[in-house]
Amino acid sequence: MHGTPMTAHALDTDAFVGEVDGVPVCLVTITGGAGLSLSICTYGARWLQALVPDAEGVVRDVVLGYDSLQGVRDGVPSMGAFIGRYACRIGGAAFPLSGRSWRLSANDGANCLHGGAGGSRHQVFQVVDQGTDFVTMAHRFRSAVDGFPGDLLLHVTYAIEGDNKVCIRYRAEALDRDTVGSFTSHAFFNLDGCSRGTVQAHALQVNAPAWLPLDKDKLPTGSVLPVGDTPFDLRTSAALDSHSVWDGSQGQFGFDHAWVWPDPPAEITGLRLQATLAGAQSGIAMDVWSTSPCLVVYTGGALDGTLPKHAGKAGRAMGRYAGICLEPQAYPDAPNHPSFPSTLIPKGTVHSGEIQYHFRIAT
Repeated sequence: MHGTPMTAHALDTDAFVGEVDGVPVCLVTITGGAGLSLSICTYGARWLQALVPDAEGVVRDVVLGYDSLQGVRDGVPSMGAFIGRYACRIGGAAFPLSGRSWRLSANDGANCLHGGAGGSRHQVFQVVDQGTDFVTMAHRFRSAVDGFPGDLLLHVTYAIEGDNKVCIRYRAEALDRDTVGSFTSHAFFNLDGCSRGTVQAHALQVNAPAWLPLDKDKLPTGSVLPVGDTPFDLRTSAALDSHSVWDGSQGQFGFDHAWVWPDPPAEITGLRLQATLAGAQSGIAMDVWSTSPCLVVYTGGALDGTLPKHAGKAGRAMGRYAGICLEPQAYPDAPNHPSFPSTLIPKGTVHSGEIQYHFRIAT
């Protein structure tokens, strides 16, 4: 470790008291026995802080976010949000289901990103249960608002369990007709601390055997390719900036891609270790486990430090590579690719899943 940072402090809950579209908003903080603390805002079920002790016992804030509700409203829409009803992009803001085409709001060029204008990023969740080490929030997606088929009731629980393990469990019930769904956490991590430079020197390992090539609009082409002998083979841990996609030579800055485990559904059982991230200075590592068949890695290439949109905590402007997102989810644009694993949630059924971020001291 290079120098000892100041111990990070908890967010001020009073700064998040307010309303969005006339609905009250608050900040919920939960704590675990090993010293881990999380703060989640009900606006977007948004994870805005994680206080984690490092190898020397110094508490670091390893999740990017904002100091106030106004900061959230002015900020990056996806920052920390729990994403639904469909994570990532749906091409042409439309897809076929039940014999008709469903038109969605286009908010990413011609495409629908993260559920469009009616997505969870822009909704206030209701707290339905809470304890010292967990909170459950709920939101009802309405077809009349977001354009997806039918209404969908989503419950998401943040819980701290065991030795500094964050468990995010979600349960989505299709209430009145067949629909589709894909859900993820869009937390931005910097394991050296959210005020400590970039993640370029963080080491990342992704255990996936395959990846999804993208077109110019960042939509999957439909192919599923092996990672071997490509820049997307991350099966051996290495510093992020050691990869060739980092310098912009391929028309991008860092990663914004999907890695996949193309197992037949019958072979997918329970949680799978998808990735491991390690800070460059803090000694903090994080293992990512999930029930999902896909992991999107986004290294914050579009963050540009402009204010107030990128005004992070403690006065820091969040620039390129300030944090990395590790987002377990369904395949992007799956409703338009019959060969991809189905994201159908039949009427009257429940789709559930789990994401775990396990913080530990690197060995």
